Amino acid sequence: VINREPRVLAVFYHGGPFGDGNIRSTTADTGGTGDRYNATAAYARSQGMDFKGAIISPSATQGPGVETGKTFLENNYQDGDTVIVYGYSYGGDNAVNLAEAVPNIPINTMIIVDSSDGPLRGSTVDTSIPNNVNTAYN
Repeated sequence: VINREPRVLAVFYHGGPFGDGNIRSTTADTGGTGDRYNATAAYARSQGMDFKGAIISPSATQGPGVETGKTFLENNYQDGDTVIVYGYSYGGDNAVNLAEAVPNIPINTMIIVDSSDGPLRGSTVDTSIPNNVNTAYN
């Protein structure tokens, strides 16, 4: 039995490998990802759910952004949370790697949009869906 308001816990990765792998303090300059993040937060709240989320800037390598997302989920996940992971373009690969890095946290929904690894033209993009992901949209 969960004795608290339902909550959405969300990790969103925007595109481009030019970030530092850290959580953004604002949705400015995150393009459509910021718009999707804001819409998700607004919808959750309109349904009476608390919302806690992070937009992460992917860096040139996967490690920093994945580690930041993992730390965010591990520090905030509570039983009963609805977990959403979203990745656009270069952030799509980060999203899949994040789900793999937290095998004991159930990801209710993972959304990957135009996943890319830049100049490698998708040759190293992880297209697997980890077992802890309930529903995946690509």
